Amino acid sequence: MEGLIIKKYLVMIFLIFGLTLSLSVYGVSAATVGTNTNTNSTLNNYQGTKTTGTIAKASSISISKSVSSSPKTIKVLIYNGHGAITSCVVGVETGLKYANSNNLVPGYRFSYSTTKKIRSSNLFKFNVLVMPGGISGIKYIHTISGSLIRRYVSSGHGYLGICAGAYSGSKHVSGMYNGWGVAPHVYCKHVTHEGNLKISITSSGSNLFGINGVVTLAHYNGPAMYAHGGSIVKFATYTDNTIGYKNYGAIVGDTYGKGRTVLSGPHPELQPKNPSILSRLIAWAAKINLVNGLPV
Repeated sequence: MEGLIIKKYLVMIFLIFGLTLSLSVYGVSAATVGTNTNTNSTLNNYQGTKTTGTIAKASSISISKSVSSSPKTIKVLIYNGHGAITSCVVGVETGLKYANSNNLVPGYRFSYSTTKKIRSSNLFKFNVLVMPGGISGIKYIHTISGSLIRRYVSSGHGYLGICAGAYSGSKHVSGMYNGWGVAPHVYCKHVTHEGNLKISITSSGSNLFGINGVVTLAHYNGPAMYAHGGSIVKFATYTDNTIGYKNYGAIVGDTYGKGRTVLSGPHPELQPKNPSILSRLIAWAAKINLVNGLPV
């Protein structure tokens, strides 16, 4: 009986000693997590725990975001051959450079090249062709193969025509000549006016550009446009009757086959420059959908 009492007493001593030792160990461990300045060492000591699993998961998400946030490139070919005006070509280049530097189209950057000759061997390497302001739309039509331009856009590429490039890309210039027709539902009124003009941003334009209201852009005899035989997107209209075509399309969009076409009467690439409008028009032509000026 006495021996049994001694055994129970010894067991109780060992239990008390074990509990004290356990509390001491856990107390040191907690202190280490709070004060150890070597974060990597601390995490290594706790690999496999729930906390470490959470940290590892967050780290992998961060890396994934870093990879996915690498900007995609929109390749732009700018025509600077016969009939193109140098200041308009340079204006487009400067506008795209500004767009890249200021991240105007988040998640995307623009690479651009110029060419004096448009051939299938170089054209199809690019997402968007820009036909800048020039001597006249008819000059472009007589210089460049219309069938090549149509094949390029219909296969899924984009086209931005500014001023002369808008006339040449349209379906028809009233009373004058037929365009290439890569904007098959856009008809043009020929305008004679040089100087700044006010344009009104439409709801579609507000969604694309992220702005609304009235904007002033340079204008050098660019077209006033309207729809015929189908629907088009009006991004901006002429605000007043300065040129005699109030509410006609100043900047419009259309589709041709699998591709998109944008035509602009005014010059967003010339003073007063608006690289925000320019870059987002090119993005739209490249089939990048934007809401409130931001890609979705």
